[in-house]
Amino acid sequence: MRRKSATDTPHAELPAELDGQLPAILELVQARTGHDFSSYKANTIQRRIERRMAMNNVRGAADYLAFLNGNPREAHDLCREFLIGVTGFFRDPEAFAVLGREVVPRLFAGRTADDPVRIWHPCCSTGEEAYSMAILVREYLESRNRTAEVLIFASDLDEEALAQARAGHYPDAIEATVGAERLAAWFTKTDGGYQVTGQLREMVVFAHHSLIKDPPFSRLDLLVCRNGLIYLTPAMQKRLIPLFHQVLKPDGFLFLGAAESIGQHADLFLPIHKKWKIFRRRESSRSGETVFPFSVSVPKAAGAVRSPRTAEARDDAPAERAEKLLAERYAPPWVLINDKYEVVHVSPRASRFLEVPVGEPSRDILKMAREALRPSLRAAIHTAFGERRQVVFRGVKVGDGEGEATVNVLVEPLATTQLGVIQAMVAFEPVCAPPMAPTAHGAEIAPGDESSKDALIRHLEEQLCVTHEQLQVAVEQLATSSEGFMSSSEELITINEEYQSMNEELQATNEELETSKEELQALNEELLSVNAELQQKVEELNLANSDMENLFASSEIAAIFLDRQLVIKRFSPAMAAIFSLIPADMGRPFQHLAGKLDWSSLSCDAREVLGGHPIAEREVTTLEEGRCYLKRVLPYRSHDGVVSGIVIILVDISAHKKAEEVRARLAAIVESSDNAIISKGLDGRISTWNSGAERLFGYRAEEIIGKPVSLLFPPELPAEDEQILALLKAGERVDHLETVRLARDGRRIDVSLTASPVKDDVGRIIGASQIVRDITERKKVEEHARHLASFPQLDPNPVLEADAAGTIVFANPAAQRFLESVGLTGEDAVRFLPGDVKEILEEWDRTTESTLYREIVIRDRVFGETIQLLPRFNLVRMYAHEITKRKRAEEELLRAHDELEHRVAERTEELAAALTSLRKETSERLHALEALRKKEQMLLQQSRLAAMGEMINNIAHQWRQPLNVLGLLVQQIRLFYGMEQFSQEFLDETVGKAMGLVNHMSQTIDDFRNFFKPDKEKVEFAIRDVVVKTLALVEESFKNQQIAVEIQTNANPRVTGYPNEYSQALLNILLNARDALLDKRPDGAKVMVAIDREDGRSIVTITDNAGGIAGDTMGKIFEPYFTTKGPDKGTGVGLFMSKAIIEKNMNGRLTARNIADGAEFRIEV
Repeated sequence: MRRKSATDTPHAELPAELDGQLPAILELVQARTGHDFSSYKANTIQRRIERRMAMNNVRGAADYLAFLNGNPREAHDLCREFLIGVTGFFRDPEAFAVLGREVVPRLFAGRTADDPVRIWHPCCSTGEEAYSMAILVREYLESRNRTAEVLIFASDLDEEALAQARAGHYPDAIEATVGAERLAAWFTKTDGGYQVTGQLREMVVFAHHSLIKDPPFSRLDLLVCRNGLIYLTPAMQKRLIPLFHQVLKPDGFLFLGAAESIGQHADLFLPIHKKWKIFRRRESSRSGETVFPFSVSVPKAAGAVRSPRTAEARDDAPAERAEKLLAERYAPPWVLINDKYEVVHVSPRASRFLEVPVGEPSRDILKMAREALRPSLRAAIHTAFGERRQVVFRGVKVGDGEGEATVNVLVEPLATTQLGVIQAMVAFEPVCAPPMAPTAHGAEIAPGDESSKDALIRHLEEQLCVTHEQLQVAVEQLATSSEGFMSSSEELITINEEYQSMNEELQATNEELETSKEELQALNEELLSVNAELQQKVEELNLANSDMENLFASSEIAAIFLDRQLVIKRFSPAMAAIFSLIPADMGRPFQHLAGKLDWSSLSCDAREVLGGHPIAEREVTTLEEGRCYLKRVLPYRSHDGVVSGIVIILVDISAHKKAEEVRARLAAIVESSDNAIISKGLDGRISTWNSGAERLFGYRAEEIIGKPVSLLFPPELPAEDEQILALLKAGERVDHLETVRLARDGRRIDVSLTASPVKDDVGRIIGASQIVRDITERKKVEEHARHLASFPQLDPNPVLEADAAGTIVFANPAAQRFLESVGLTGEDAVRFLPGDVKEILEEWDRTTESTLYREIVIRDRVFGETIQLLPRFNLVRMYAHEITKRKRAEEELLRAHDELEHRVAERTEELAAALTSLRKETSERLHALEALRKKEQMLLQQSRLAAMGEMINNIAHQWRQPLNVLGLLVQQIRLFYGMEQFSQEFLDETVGKAMGLVNHMSQTIDDFRNFFKPDKEKVEFAIRDVVVKTLALVEESFKNQQIAVEIQTNANPRVTGYPNEYSQALLNILLNARDALLDKRPDGAKVMVAIDREDGRSIVTITDNAGGIAGDTMGKIFEPYFTTKGPDKGTGVGLFMSKAIIEKNMNGRLTARNIADGAEFRIEV
């Protein structure tokens, strides 16, 4: 059943011509497709047929019938035309909203866990409405946090529609009807639309099913049949509504289309929502069971498919109603059965002779009939169907609820229907017997009652006759069955004898095959062992490859691999980013790359490394950005330790170089300072010593570094260093400490010391730095000032005296000159006063003289002033001199010192981190190189694995013929022995042939082993010998594929290398040529192998006529894992490893190019 198309238009009547041909058309469609459309409405059938007639350019109905007869496919196309498919998700959204709101909750009310909800969607088409129902159910269960078993059956006639429904894939257009929220919850977005989720798909069971022919699904809670009934005739609709009532559980629900109704069956269903045609099943007193198939009781005469008005008029004819009434009132009870003894129809009064069988429901009349009737019914029905005649069993007594009745059982076959079904009518005719005097059970009849005796005798005779007839029928049935069993037994004996003969022949064949089986079993075990080892190697190779790729991606190693001719083989992503490399650059000479770095030393470094030097290391700089790299050139060693190329690693040391420059600049500042700059550890030992310290103390750096700093202390200050160190450990500074130190020659030096702590990268104090300034001259000046203080008039430096009131009472001549020289007036002299002189005098100890040194700033100029108290005269004497230049120099020096300390600490941390990172990165890259070497070894093994399948296939081909010959030889030995012609000469000849074949097969295994055994060392071999051996391995495969192989030998050079690996490279190229020829299928497919010598080198060219290699592909064929074959036909390793074998292991060259009609691979060694 399918749904109505929006393009259908109503037609009032069938054209007369089409009306005449319609039955034949429908019968032909049914015969070829198995689908009966006689219950479809006439207008629908007409429109569909007219549409097909127009599409096939057929004008008349008779012509179309002839076209239908001559084109078997047209019947299926017309069938699909009848199956109109119009559906959608949540079609009529308001109807589904009402269903979800009022019906779905009732489906789960009071339901136990072991009672599943059963829903049926006949006419489901492509499944959208079935999935819509599943979505409603899942949404309800999730909103209530419930779990329940739900079975949704969805059926249809159209297999193509069901296939799409089962796939559960729908176009993007469903977005308009499903909604974004439901799409996200119940669908998965794909390239071509949306896929229902697995949870939703598992809820729906799709099945091929005919609503009017196949038995329905039963025990349903909800039946959804929307817009399926509108295509059927009213008579069929009247039969389907009771069917729906029958298969629904009590209080089950029915959901119809908006244009459909239950018609005259309001007693069967109660409307839940009239607008959207939702009904609930109600209990009804109507009796009877719907019988399947419907077509059995709906004859398909020539005029069966007519207009609905004609059918309805005929159903309502008064004559038919009268006949029906008379039959029900006066006709005996009757039952209509088919040839399977199944009840097809029951008359109204036949129920007194039938009863519902106990246990499983059944329509078998022998189970439904009352027990007293069953023997007579079985005999009568068997005879009637077997002899095609009416059979009557008279005087059968049967008891019912009304008492005991005597009936004649009549069985009469009816005419065969159009479908070939045989039917029979079973009638129960009541017998009106004269009343008999009642007697007690087991009582004797009085002797004088002759009439009663006669009646009893007649009754017993009749029963005996009936029993005799029943027994006769049973005997006939038994005889028929016995004859069938005897015939079957004879056939089985014959078949058994044939099987015995075949078994003897097979036994002889089996013995001959057993020997071959044992030999093949031994080979199979050996191959399984090899295969297991190779499988393990493949897994290790894949793991190593993944490790290598992840290492390259995570560590950002800038590495590039070159062969001995400095041709690029591979590079890491970091190197590709530096040089803008692309995969097509592999195979190009490294010198062809744009000069982003100064590679002038590369050739020299490569020669050193290839010559045996372990490593070459230089610093190189980019020409544009100025970044600095540490270039490390290392040897690339193959698995046998031979240096077959080089590896270049670039380490970005730009930050490190900048740190070194800053450190050098700061070191220059330190070295050029006039002051002594010293650093020491917490143990008091000197760690750095600049040239200023060397000039000040007389010790050279190599003499003093590592010695204790106490070496510079005078004997009277033994604890000063400990005090300074304690302050520094506490994180404090020591500023301008004036103290005394000892020089190497024993001189005492007056110094001003500034010390600060040195911290590591985590803030921990690890030492101290000191700036030691020589103040010997300043001390001498101060001493001289003290000496002149007794004679201020003669002091060449300015001297001022002030009394307690702050009045300058004395100024020597030098003071006036000083004021004038520095641009100060007499009024500015008061600025040299230390403040409130009176207060200062009162606070000082007047018993002793005291001196104070201070620095003052007047008009942005700095003056050093020594203030002396003269308590005896109640005066303050001031000695002043300008120190602006010196002060600014000291401040600049202190700033430089602080900056120096900060930068030294900062750059030291950066340098330490850079060195740590450099060591770690270098170690990682060395590990990466080792992993890369192992990867290439495993790639070589993987290439051998890829060839193993081909080799095994070739062995199978090469062994097939010898095995056949061995079999013939064995049969020949048996034949000659049986004919008594067995002689010693014949035995020797036959054994010789057999041993030759065995040796040939053994040699095949040896070749197989040798091919996969790696070469231990280089040996000298002839190129032609290896070429011939390699071609022998694939000769059978090429021959089976009708590919010609030619060898052209212009020379037979000898080379030193690895013959097995060379053979593997040849094999990979030959197999690629074969695959290309099989793909292109050119006429006269062939492969040419030419051997020559040029300039002392061997040249082998392999050419084919497969059309060549695409231009955009040519540059990639030697890349690892690049393949032009399908994902299950190639690994992309063969050519990559062939190039590695030739160029790395044998210092040769492998190139490819296109020629006139194919491709050419050239091997130079």
